[in-house]
Amino acid sequence: YYASSPELSALLVQIVDVVSSIAGDPRMLNPDLPGETLSCLTELLSVAGNVRVVEKNAELCVQLVGHIMKACDQQLWLHCVDCFSRIIVGSGFAFQACRSCLADLSVGSYSVECYSEPMMDAFLAVTMSDTALTQSFVNRIFNAVSWSVTEFDQILENIR
Repeated sequence: YYASSPELSALLVQIVDVVSSIAGDPRMLNPDLPGETLSCLTELLSVAGNVRVVEKNAELCVQLVGHIMKACDQQLWLHCVDCFSRIIVGSGFAFQACRSCLADLSVGSYSVECYSEPMMDAFLAVTMSDTALTQSFVNRIFNAVSWSVTEFDQILENIR
């Protein structure tokens, strides 16, 4: 499924806006809801046509990146990284563009990494405009990675 008509595109923009705002909202009472909404968002944005629709709306891109950064905490960091990788790194949507570019250049390998310029611009805009959010996001990611490495090290010690 992808937003193939103007009506579906407009609906997709509304859905992405609402779902991403729920994911980053600290008032959610159900602790599973932010993770579920991020998973839904990741699935929506795994379709090339849907990402292209979102990329055309610069304001939505900035809101989406900001909401994902706000949602990133100890429990949701994997969901957030997955969502970021879907919208920024070339998995899915940008791969097709790279494949066509590579075919035009007669390059045999399609393993070149691509990225979404609108999403990278949105990420840059958020990180430059909201330093408190950026610092908090980076701290939470490093804390989660540090915790994961510590847990992994402890598991290896237990195995020995």
